[in-house]
Amino acid sequence: MLTEIRAIATDVAREMGNWTIRDGYMNGQFFIADENKELCLMFDLTHETGRLSISASYPKNSSVVHGIKGYSIRVSYKRGAVVIAREIKRRLMPDYLRELESVVTRIAAHEAEERRQATIAQTVATALGVDCPETVHPSGVYVRSGWCGPKAPVTRSEFRVMSGSSVAIEIKTDGEVAAKIAEFLRTLM
Repeated sequence: MLTEIRAIATDVAREMGNWTIRDGYMNGQFFIADENKELCLMFDLTHETGRLSISASYPKNSSVVHGIKGYSIRVSYKRGAVVIAREIKRRLMPDYLRELESVVTRIAAHEAEERRQATIAQTVATALGVDCPETVHPSGVYVRSGWCGPKAPVTRSEFRVMSGSSVAIEIKTDGEVAAKIAEFLRTLM
């Protein structure tokens, strides 16, 4: 049975325009792909209904995008690869391609914002004389340095870049240094 459905999946991939095929994570599951488009083919082997569920897949880093619409259709795999491919093109691809374009655009915007955050974080870290991490955390770049001991005049400085326009800086220090920092901040306003 698995050989038969793999052959059907291979034929569907060919009918879609020579898409590539790879095995899925479960029996009866295959992924067919072309450039950034990917579809999951899931054959119903449990109930032997002859049904094939085809669902849209998105890029691996799409988890950074919220509100992605999932699209899927069901077709009898007994109708053959030509009919299955035609149904995919007619019923699934139009909505999927629109959503995929939106997802790719939103991923690019998210990555651009992360690069902006990292640049700002590096600038702030350099000014504070602390090391800056190479990666951006989902809640922003967060940098903590120093030692929380009573002997050092500045025990710890922290900052977090929440977005390209929002930075929070916290400096823990004694009263004398805090007064100097406050005086300096007043000159910036």
